[in-house]
Amino acid sequence: MAKALSEKIREAMLHAEDWEKRKTPIPGVFVVKVPDKVLRIKLEFNTPDSEGNPTKRRGMYFDDARTLEAAKLAFANPKLKELLEAVESINKTKPGIDEPEEEKIEF
Repeated sequence: MAKALSEKIREAMLHAEDWEKRKTPIPGVFVVKVPDKVLRIKLEFNTPDSEGNPTKRRGMYFDDARTLEAAKLAFANPKLKELLEAVESINKTKPGIDEPEEEKIEF
């Protein structure tokens, strides 16, 4: 079955444009043609909208089982939620509005 699926993907992506995405039966997972001299394919996880289209310009790319397993371990780590909350807090802050002037950090 994997061989038949490989051929189906190869045929579908052979004449695709570089970075062209195609939907899969798995919501949020897309097949992407990567620029190369030979046919090169990656899977992309990208949060889908209500019609199954990607909502971000770029998602998380992977093309081997090792990367998938590492992502599964990272996503299962309870510290990830805390880290994400910290990032969300930073991203919601608007300099000059939410921060007092004296607390701004200059880079």
